[in-house]
Amino acid sequence: MSLINAVSCLLLVLLSCTSAEKHEGAQMSKVVGLLKKFRGEVIAEGQKESADFKEYSDFCAKETDEKEYQTGRSKKSIERMKSEVDALTNDIKLLEGEIKDLTNETDSLKKELEKAIAVRAGEATAYSAKAKEMTDSIEALYKAEKAVKAGTGDFVAMAQVKATASKVLSAEHKELIDALGGPKTSSPDIIDTLRDLKREFIQNKRDLDTEEQTAKYSFEKVEQDMTNRLKYATEDTEEKTASQLAKKVKKAQLDKDLKDEKKTLSSDEAFLKELKAGCADKAKIADQRTTKRESELKSLASIIEELSK
Repeated sequence: MSLINAVSCLLLVLLSCTSAEKHEGAQMSKVVGLLKKFRGEVIAEGQKESADFKEYSDFCAKETDEKEYQTGRSKKSIERMKSEVDALTNDIKLLEGEIKDLTNETDSLKKELEKAIAVRAGEATAYSAKAKEMTDSIEALYKAEKAVKAGTGDFVAMAQVKATASKVLSAEHKELIDALGGPKTSSPDIIDTLRDLKREFIQNKRDLDTEEQTAKYSFEKVEQDMTNRLKYATEDTEEKTASQLAKKVKKAQLDKDLKDEKKTLSSDEAFLKELKAGCADKAKIADQRTTKRESELKSLASIIEELSK
């Protein structure tokens, strides 16, 4: 039984007693006044509860709006960060493949360059040896010609011509070389032969030098091209490596931020769920109390009306 109903029953008992004992109307008025005062207190209490609930309801609405906004923003941030992480992961993977290709290219270029340098070194060594033979042969021919002209019979010079020239001249001159200084060879014939040989040696030496310069120039072009390619590949590798590192650092930070944002979202959603449940319970209780109070006030008003007759 509610407090208002208990009071109402008590007053009805008093009313019966006063009627039985035929008390004066002043006493009844006093009872009605007490009931009206009590009704006013109940109304005031209801107004206070309504004001308190409104304040609480406003708090619920404000907190709900804020948390829903925060959870909505968190969800958008999570989607954005996921998208960025996926993009960075893809970029890192692509860069890894490009760096691997560049590393292979760099290693291949280094080997090719080392091989080209070695080949060129062998060519230069072979040229030096052959050029020295030709130079020595030309000098020997000059000395032999000089000796024949002077009539000194410089057999040492003739022997040197034979030994040196036989290494570099063609087979068609072998007979002339072997005949140098022989008993059937006249000085004019020897001199003419020596001059022919000397001219051929000099021309061969020029051709050899030209071939060497051409080979050297070609090698230098190849070497410069390979060096440039190696430089660009190395620079590209360093640039892509730095880019990949920067993306890995950024991805690591994004992974951490994403984890933190998910944790915050989970906490906010749990709080929002609890907030809505609590606010709904309080609203239900407030509605029940309001309905009950209105019923009791209606009953009290009926009693006052009855007593006021």
